[in-house]
Amino acid sequence: MFSLLFGQQSSVVHYRGFDIVIKPGQRVHVKSDRFDKWFFDGIVTEIYRDTLIVSYGFSEFFGTFSFSRGNTKTIKKDEVVKFLRFPDASLVTPASEALSKEELNALLRKVQDGSDSD
Repeated sequence: MFSLLFGQQSSVVHYRGFDIVIKPGQRVHVKSDRFDKWFFDGIVTEIYRDTLIVSYGFSEFFGTFSFSRGNTKTIKKDEVVKFLRFPDASLVTPASEALSKEELNALLRKVQDGSDSD
């Protein structure tokens, strides 16, 4: 119920110079302090304004078919670099880097004119 009221569908996290889109269900690598190792089967389960909740360690400790078990880690967004890696990251790229100068100028003209049709 708490995640329905306060959870988010996605979030953008600044990670080592990149802006990464994070969504529930995304695969991540998780560093566990308790086991002192990286787990490669992590899944983002919930996203809140300032924290992420990640589940990991399904197959290694609980068998491959035990998807309801595993470890859960709550990570503050300012500690993401310390505890998570993103193997299939979706990057947010600024328009100034993704578009040519002509395309960027055309986009800026459209925005200034207030027209959104081609």
